[in-house]
Amino acid sequence: MMLSNRVSTFRGEVSDVKTAARFRRRCGKRYESKMMRAILLIALLFCSSVQAFQCPQDHSPEKAFEKAVSVYVIRINSTEFYENVEDGRHAKLLLTKYSVLEALKGESKSDGELIDMVGIGTGFADLLPGLIYLVAIEERPEGLKKDYINMCGVLGGAFYLEDDQFVKLLSGLRASAKDS
Repeated sequence: MMLSNRVSTFRGEVSDVKTAARFRRRCGKRYESKMMRAILLIALLFCSSVQAFQCPQDHSPEKAFEKAVSVYVIRINSTEFYENVEDGRHAKLLLTKYSVLEALKGESKSDGELIDMVGIGTGFADLLPGLIYLVAIEERPEGLKKDYINMCGVLGGAFYLEDDQFVKLLSGLRASAKDS
């Protein structure tokens, strides 16, 4: 049985294997180039249209501590739906209930509630029940009945209080609090 040297392509048949390889290389490069341009264009259009939340460039736990009205080490007890923002299609408010384990700044209390906004570009804090967080609560925004937090207000988090990095962060903030 004789094997043919003819190779099929999507545009027809090419009689020579070498010619077919050259054809694929040329078409493939053009296709890849066009595809890369299209992907780059889509990425640029998408990135320019998305409004993402960002913490200030000079954001640090020490600066957040200074700006905050209250700074607490808290354990999250529950997180639940609170209310829609406008029509609820783009953002929702979550109500987070917590127990205060330690008050580093502000009024001393045993428990409290925070509002966290969920949605694209909102700075969602993502507070999970059962975990421990170090939070800096800034002055309450006008019109809100409860304290508000975003990802910039969460200075640290841990599964347990003895976590090495969490302990370092706490001791650093305690020291800066004594200095001020």
